[in-house]
Amino acid sequence: MSIEKLDKDRLYKIIGERLREARLAKGLKAPEVAEMIGLQKTAFYMFERGLNMPKLWVLIQLCVIYGVNPSYILLFDELPNLSHKQLANLLNK
Repeated sequence: MSIEKLDKDRLYKIIGERLREARLAKGLKAPEVAEMIGLQKTAFYMFERGLNMPKLWVLIQLCVIYGVNPSYILLFDELPNLSHKQLANLLNK
């Protein structure tokens, strides 16, 4: 992944794809997971489609349910070590 091509919309889409892949790897259905964490199905689907970003507490719950590290979901495994300013500039493009 090229850091220059990562804008906010692309970031949300990749995170949503990773959430969906993690759910499917566990053999879980979206409505089932939404109910487990107390979300409406539509809100849950918006996360997986990259149209919205889950709050931190929701993201942590999903990672626990899926058995994945939040670093993977949030792309920390692929992003170079960026300063806070560089990351803020990247996401505000």
